[in-house]
Amino acid sequence: MKKIDIRKNSYLLFGFACGVTLFAAYIIAFGGFEARNDGPLASAQEAPFVVPPTDPSVRGWMWSSNIGWISFDCRDGGRCGTGAGQANYASPINLTTGVVSGYAWSSNIGWIKMNPTGAYPSAPNHGLQADINTGVLSGWMRACSGAANANCTGGAVDGWDGWIKVYDAKISSGGYITNTVGTSGGWMWGGDVVGWVKTSDIIGTIGTSFPVADCAFRATPPSIMPPQSVKLEWICNDATQQNSCSIDNGGGSNLPTSGNVVMRPTETTPYVLTCQGFGGPVIKNLPVTITKTKIIEVRPGQ
Repeated sequence: MKKIDIRKNSYLLFGFACGVTLFAAYIIAFGGFEARNDGPLASAQEAPFVVPPTDPSVRGWMWSSNIGWISFDCRDGGRCGTGAGQANYASPINLTTGVVSGYAWSSNIGWIKMNPTGAYPSAPNHGLQADINTGVLSGWMRACSGAANANCTGGAVDGWDGWIKVYDAKISSGGYITNTVGTSGGWMWGGDVVGWVKTSDIIGTIGTSFPVADCAFRATPPSIMPPQSVKLEWICNDATQQNSCSIDNGGGSNLPTSGNVVMRPTETTPYVLTCQGFGGPVIKNLPVTITKTKIIEVRPGQ
């Protein structure tokens, strides 16, 4: 039998060993041959994807130099309950129609109804309402102490009818109510008794606020190696306008408030999700990075 001189063929064994090692590293790093498929790779421990929270209520305070503070929700003053000086009240908003209902409270004139029935003194012929597309507020509220009937309807009482009209108010950044140009608080007029009512004195910190649109946005996986793909996924709360979302760099427009798209970038790409809604627009930035394979040549004897 012919003997093989291992020393003369050591480079063959070395090359074979290197090949096996590199192949094993490839299997461990990429999960086998399936790493080259066209579908997005998801982590087995992927975190839950949840809707950003929202409170569908008008919160905070307004101020009148005639009657003082007006509260929209008992939670803001710590007054919720059934004991002395307490009451359970709120001003919920329908996030589809923008209609506000419920009651606000003034310690000087009592209950103020958000969506009173007509006949209204003048246009517009509806109660307090927000336009989810523009954020503009319009309509009427009514102090029930100025209404002849206990259910906040009927004529005036002692010459005062209790009507309060929105004059210049808009949902701005952070959900706070400002004037339509965003330079000061929003304004409402309540006649000689209530006078001018202002929604905020310090923009963006105190005053009256509405629910704010918000979205979660993620990429699975956040880093890929071409020709792999990435799944962009988003989900928004109920304060976000339907079919108002878009994703740049080819993600699409007129998208619903939740969904996903599969992208195949060939270079590191920043994707931006933009959606409209109360206090909007909502803008979320998400970079997807590209990892490129680096081939290292191992020569015999090295």
